[in-house]
Amino acid sequence: MRIQILCDGHNNIDSTPILKQAEQLKILRKDRELPLPNHFIALVRDLGAKHNLIAPM
Repeated sequence: MRIQILCDGHNNIDSTPILKQAEQLKILRKDRELPLPNHFIALVRDLGAKHNLIAPM
C-alpha cells in the first residue's frame, strides 16, 4: 500500500480514500519511517534492473 500511495502521489492521484479505509481497518501504521528502508529500495532496484525496467546503479 505504501508503494501505491507514493506512486499515486507522483502521478497526482489522491489516495486519501485508501488511507482512510486502511485506518478504519486498523492496518495503517502512521509511525512507519519514510523514506523506505535502504534494504527494500536496493531489492526493488535490483529487481527492476534484472527486468530492464531501470538502469542499474
